[in-house]
Amino acid sequence: MYFYDSERVKAVKRGDVTAMEDLLQRYQQLRPWGPESREDEGEEGANEELVNIRGMWESTPLISASQYAHCEAALWLLSHGADPHASNEKAVTALLLASLEGLTPVVVQLLGTMRPQINTLAIDKQIGVVYNSAADVNVRLSPFLAASMNGHREIVRLLLDHGSAVNQHVAITVGTGTTSSGRSTALLLASRYGHAGVVTLLLEREADYALLDGATDSSALLLACEHSHEECAMLLLEAMTDGHKTQRSSDTETEKWQAANHQGFTPLHFAAVNGLLTVCKALLSVLKAQQQNLEDEVLATAFVNARAGARRESALLLAVRKRQHQVARLLLEAGADAELADRGGNTATQVLARNKQEALLQLCEAATSKSQRQLSNESPTVEDMLVSTDRGSSKEEELRRAESNGAEGPDPAATDMLIDVDQR
Repeated sequence: MYFYDSERVKAVKRGDVTAMEDLLQRYQQLRPWGPESREDEGEEGANEELVNIRGMWESTPLISASQYAHCEAALWLLSHGADPHASNEKAVTALLLASLEGLTPVVVQLLGTMRPQINTLAIDKQIGVVYNSAADVNVRLSPFLAASMNGHREIVRLLLDHGSAVNQHVAITVGTGTTSSGRSTALLLASRYGHAGVVTLLLEREADYALLDGATDSSALLLACEHSHEECAMLLLEAMTDGHKTQRSSDTETEKWQAANHQGFTPLHFAAVNGLLTVCKALLSVLKAQQQNLEDEVLATAFVNARAGARRESALLLAVRKRQHQVARLLLEAGADAELADRGGNTATQVLARNKQEALLQLCEAATSKSQRQLSNESPTVEDMLVSTDRGSSKEEELRRAESNGAEGPDPAATDMLIDVDQR
């Protein structure tokens, strides 16, 4: 039996269906059974015994074939009695691995073996620790999150059609158990890894774009910007703004698409540092369209100039440090403050001067001059304050003079004069 097990493992790892068929035939011929057992079990029973032998980590041949992405081998095993619902000691099933590796025909076969009334529980509870070679990480996933993480759109659709919850939360970080730390969703993972087709499908199925990553408090939009996935970011921004009619996400009146992560970084920070010019234009366009009063303008300015991270850097400072000069120009034109310093006292103007970016420096100077003019127009000058003080002193003197005319009250003429002065 050990010989067949060892040879079977090798054949499965290679995906060698011919070798697997040969092993099964030899096993059937050499298996020591009597007439009674042969009659009771038959050929089908012998097949099931061999194709379901447990190996390393208690994995069955079907689990191993799915792990090594051998679609033909997995289908052959299913057709010869492999248990479609078996799991190994890490709670990993063939459905989870087939979803991870994009084995659509295998997923179709496995889903066909499930009873409709238990689909949701059966699928969404198949959570195990797997090695995702595409992302080079060990991670806890369900079949639905696995397919979304690796961009297998058709499998995502199949799983949704068979009852997977579109907003399923899973603690994906190995070792976190069921705590909120490290929890993620299909939309967060698809956005993080840049699968625009999956993002589109999930949004069509009403996935909640406001749900945040449990480890960093990042939104799907923020993750797409952080990892330079421009198409995903644009899809999410369009869904979140919906014609600039978004709902407020908290009492602080922060729009959901503006929400920062636990370090204070916003989608604009990451779009700026990664040079996502189209995303930056779209973010600033939405921001401008939503400004209806002075309070909105103040909030918009605060968003553009928000500082984040340990170094307290603004989006403009990040852009100029990474030499994203087109983005820097866009931010300056939108009112970004070039004199806003980070924790070390460095400003965007200083960085541009060191890099000899004369055109942008001129834009900085123009923006600074404009800001100073606006400030001077809104604030009273020293001369205005002196004139106001002189007028106030004159009025007080007139009042004292009127009161000195008698105890019965001020002289009507003096009172009229005071009123006239006030009106002037």
